Amino acid sequence: MLNRYNRFNARFEQQSLFVPYVEVRNFGDILIILMDGENPICYIKENILNFMDPNPELKWFQFIPDRTVGKVKHHYNAGMISMKLSIWDVTANGSIDFRKEKAWKKDPHRRAIPVTIRAYIYQCKDLPAADGTGDSDPYVQAWDISDQTNKKT
Repeated sequence: MLNRYNRFNARFEQQSLFVPYVEVRNFGDILIILMDGENPICYIKENILNFMDPNPELKWFQFIPDRTVGKVKHHYNAGMISMKLSIWDVTANGSIDFRKEKAWKKDPHRRAIPVTIRAYIYQCKDLPAADGTGDSDPYVQAWDISDQTNKKT
């Protein structure tokens, strides 16, 4: 699974959705669904109030496997998406042109921004037995998919 990833850097034009007026907080949750053709694979569920900032920062979201479909068995294989989304209540706040807002003026990065990750593994306790002897041999594993290096504690 290490070699299976996609990069998608695109900005979609501003789109408006007009619905009969209700309070924005009454909309509830935003669902972002990862599809395989016509079939849902994984989803993200976030409260609409998390997207009310007209100048959002890029944020990472973890997909959750759709257990009714069963195509992705484990949550750690579901993947992540980095995105920013802004929802604006025109009735309460007036109209807005997102192209004039700071967060939306620049095009998205073409490549992922390199980062350094440092982890201090201090202690584990009350871990369930993970092998036939009743012991648990936990470890932390990190890899860099660009050069296939693999680090293991």
